[in-house]
Formats: sequence, C-alpha cells, structure tokens
Amino acid sequence: MKNKVLLRVIAVAFVVVLIVSCICSVVLAAAPAMDESLITAPAAMLLDRDTGRVLYAKNIDKQLAPASTTKLMTAVLALEHCQLTDEVTVGNEVQLSGTCMGLKPGDTVTVETLLYGMFLVSGNDAAEALGVHISGSREKFAELMNQKAQELGMENSHFVNACGKDAEGHMVTVRDMAALARYACQYDLLFTIAQIGKTTRTTVNGEKTYELENTNRLIYKGAEKEGVTLPDYTYAYATGLKTGSTPNAGKCIVATAEKDGQRLIALVFGDTSNEGVERWKMAANLFDYGFANYKNVEASSLVDAAQMRMEVPGAAVSAQEGLDGTVECVPATGNGQQLITVDRNMPEDQQVQATLTPKEGLAAPVQKGDVIGTVTYTLGEETLYTSEVTAASEVMSQEEYDKLIVKPLDPVDLEEQNSQKLPSKYLWIWLIVPVGLIVFLILRAIVVRRRRHRYIRGRRRGNSRAAVYRRRRRRRRY
Repeated sequence: MKNKVLLRVIAVAFVVVLIVSCICSVVLAAAPAMDESLITAPAAMLLDRDTGRVLYAKNIDKQLAPASTTKLMTAVLALEHCQLTDEVTVGNEVQLSGTCMGLKPGDTVTVETLLYGMFLVSGNDAAEALGVHISGSREKFAELMNQKAQELGMENSHFVNACGKDAEGHMVTVRDMAALARYACQYDLLFTIAQIGKTTRTTVNGEKTYELENTNRLIYKGAEKEGVTLPDYTYAYATGLKTGSTPNAGKCIVATAEKDGQRLIALVFGDTSNEGVERWKMAANLFDYGFANYKNVEASSLVDAAQMRMEVPGAAVSAQEGLDGTVECVPATGNGQQLITVDRNMPEDQQVQATLTPKEGLAAPVQKGDVIGTVTYTLGEETLYTSEVTAASEVMSQEEYDKLIVKPLDPVDLEEQNSQKLPSKYLWIWLIVPVGLIVFLILRAIVVRRRRHRYIRGRRRGNSRAAVYRRRRRRRRY
C-alpha cells in the first residue's frame, strides 16, 4: 500500500516538473522585457519602421512638448509643396531666438539649403522661413501642419509653429510622432542630410556662407573645440533623424537605425539629464534591445497556405475541374510579400495565424486582383498586421460555369453532332478491305514459297516434271 502511494506521489511530481519546464521553456524563448532602469525619460518608444510593430512603449499617449522634432513635420510639408531648387528670400520671420543657421532678412537661399539648416543645426530660422514660404504666414502654416497631422492619424497632437519653440497648445504624443517619423522615412533626402557631420551651404549668389554641424551625437561625435576631447556617443547603425531641445520639452530625439536589413525607430522625449547626454544612451539601448530580440520575416513563411483561401459566395463548385468555391488571397501591399516582426526565439509551437475577413457583399464572379477583404496576422493575442487582400485568380460564378462549361445541347446541336459522328461509326467496314487484301497476299506468298521449295527438292533428286508425268501415266494404265 505504501509503495502504491509513493509511486503516485512520484508520478504527480514528474508531471508537475514537466509542465513547469515546458512553461519555462516558452517564457525563456520569448523576447525578454526591456530593462526599465535604462529608460529614465518620461516617454519612450521603439518600433519597427517597416511593419510598425511596437517593441517597447512607455507613456506613449502622454502629451508632451516636442521641441525641434517638430521640424520633421515642417520638412515633410516642404518636400510635398516645394521644389528643392526653389529660391526663398527670407524676411523678418527669421529673427527669433534659439538655435539658428544664421539667416538674415533679405538672404536668398534654396529650399534644399533650408532643409540642411533645419536638420543639421536644428535652425529655427530655417523652419520659419520654410513655413512662410509655403503658406504665406506662420498661422496659415500651422493650420497646414495640423491638417497633415490629421491625415496621418496624429489624433492627440497639435502644432502652433514650424520650429518647435515652446508655445501654449504645441503638444504631441510619442505614438503620434512615431507615425510622423514612419511617414517621413519615405524621403531619402532626409537621411542623406541627417547623416552628414559638417558641411557648408551658401546663399544663391554665393556671397554668404553658413557653417552647419550635426546636433545628433548618434551620428556625429562633434567637432572638438580648444582641444577639449568630447565623449563619443555615436552608434554604429544609426541613420538619423532629428533632435530637439527646449526648456519645457527637455531633450528629445527621434532616432533611426538599420542593421542586417532591419530598420528601427527609437523615440525618447523629456530627458532632463545634463546636456541631454542620456538620450543618446537610451536610444542606443533601445536599438540594441530591438536588434537582439526581434526580426522581420515574410508572413507567408509562417502561415499555412490553407489559411489564405477565402470562400466566395456563389462561386462555381466542380470536383472534376478542381473548383471548391474558394480563392487564394494575396496581401494587397508589397506585391504579396508582407513582412511581420516576430521574436527571434519564438517557440515552434507558437504559430502566426492569418484570419481572413471578406468584404461586405462579396460574391462571384471575381476578377484577378480585385480587393475581396482583409487579412489580420496575429501571434497569440497580439495583432501583428492587418492588410487588404486581393484575389490571386479569377473566380467564376456557378451560373457562368453551368452556361459556359456544362451547357446542355439542344436537339439541333445534338443532331449535328450525331451526323458528324456517323462516319466514324462505320469506320470498321472500311478497314476490312485493306486488311483482307494484306492477309491474302501473305497467304499466297507462303503457298508460292512452299511450291518453289518442293520443285527445288525434286530437281535435286533427278525428278523432272516430265519424269514425274510419265510415272503418273504408267500408274493409270496399270
């Protein structure tokens, strides 16, 4: 009895250990949490630029002053409303405090030069000059900024000026700024400018020059002055993008980085450290965490093909033709190749699921390439991506199939088909004559050959035809 109890206890303990080990293996295989002690800023965020998946978030819906990260919006509007070669003669709008590239009323520069001044030295004068050039006044440009913000889904942000100086009502959220950053990343020129350490630009007539030095220490260490060695905060994979600093906003940065084809965006807002040096460290830590624990893969490589077939009401069904009333679906973006961001150590038993939702009123017939619904990729309870899907092939309705493929013949058509088949019905008769002739010739050849052989044998024995004939006559007489 005691042995049985002991065996039961051992069995239960074994099962418990097995379950705990499985749970631990799943937990350990998943991406570890970001070390919160490394992120001291009031708000921060890390996301994948290509998929938009949020990899880390801290107070991303809290309204904060954006400082000069505002210039991302100004740059986007400049690229959408101006030509780089457009000449801008600046006015009194460039007479303001804060970081400036050195514009004076009456200077004539190109839009491209203003973008350089705005991104490298974070020139407030360059931003205000662009705003007035585009809209005619600061107030009208602020209206244009807010209109664009609504288009991008920046629901909890509001802009008052083009440069980001502290002002009542000039507020954003980190989530909204992430949306703006992803949108701005489509313009390669911004990365070209953002990765320059130092450069010189001139007025259109070349009479005045502007010395520009990058304020982003993830990109540029900074020029040493008076032999003072500057600390190095550069990040090997950094590609941009925009810094910000005001008394109310503190130190901010919208940073971008790329490693092995994966592109990340890190946002740090409200850093209050001395000279804002901690924002460089925080951005680098966020990037390290993202690159170490996440990767981008094609959704098709993780999703069973059967999950990408949608039933189409009224579609033709035919076992003979291989029609089952469904159609293969292809994501409408990226030529069918949709990236999703997953944990690098994702357990094998955790599968990405694709859920298809047909559009309202979907019915056959459907043409190849028609948008027929949406697909939502999920991993557990987390939604990874949602995209429209199109039909990978044409879908025929049952009515069309019955009419075009299996259309019943009327009596006239049936009679015509029978008349066409009639000659083939008596085809065997026409085959008898040539076959019989061939058989006759073969048999005759055999008979002739045998006679010839008998004749030759007779000659060899001395039996001519005359001798044979005489013997036959003798037999008849007697």
